Amino acid sequence: MDDSLDDLLIESGWENSDGKITSEGFEVLRLLLENARKNKQRFPFPTWLELMHVGGVGVTIPIELVMVREGKRGKEVFLARRSPKDPDFPDQLHFPGTYVWQGEEIVDTCRRVAAQELPGVTIVNADKEIGTSNNADNPRFHDFSIVILVEHTGEPDGTVKGGWYPIEEEPPQNMIAWHRSRIWLIVKSHLAKN
Repeated sequence: MDDSLDDLLIESGWENSDGKITSEGFEVLRLLLENARKNKQRFPFPTWLELMHVGGVGVTIPIELVMVREGKRGKEVFLARRSPKDPDFPDQLHFPGTYVWQGEEIVDTCRRVAAQELPGVTIVNADKEIGTSNNADNPRFHDFSIVILVEHTGEPDGTVKGGWYPIEEEPPQNMIAWHRSRIWLIVKSHLAKN
């Protein structure tokens, strides 16, 4: 942030010297957002993400898709691989997912993930929540994942990086940390019971 803007925010009492928003600053932000709502103004999704992550105004909610198939080694789940150029999680595996947009139904979020990340896959049903994960240790920003077991048709086509992994085996070492330590266990526990 520009130093002169920082100085102005500190002088106004809206930000403290550590760069954290104060209760007065939060109230001003709340009033601005309330005014925008009354005037039926919508902020673009990237603006909301910026407010949530950088401003620390709230916690985002990603949906993590769980696609299962019966494989040669038992039940397998699909893990996508991030780009080697990803700034936060280069070349790491993860359950495909994205953030819920305001006003969006979970099934629509899941279909958006399939359209953007999983060409060849059609989401038929997405109403089975199998767990949640509070990801306060996410190095980018705090988020709270909802893990959804989806019914799907098709297979990810050849353009999709990733693969099918047996859920009864240990999770791959090169997974995003909380996908490996928490979401994998949620999925494994659910599939063991069903």
